Amino acid sequence: MREASLPDHGTTPSELLTAADRALLRAKHEGRGRVVVAEPGSHRLDGGPQQAPTA
Repeated sequence: MREASLPDHGTTPSELLTAADRALLRAKHEGRGRVVVAEPGSHRLDGGPQQAPTA
């Protein structure tokens, strides 16, 4: 099972689906019977968390 929600995991339908798909792949990798919630920032193309800009 996969889960992604606004605004933590994306702000557009495409971003939410990307985050949910990555959570699904992680759940499949970890084994059967898993529920994985998308990580904040997982909708980004680089897959990493969003970072605050530095000065």
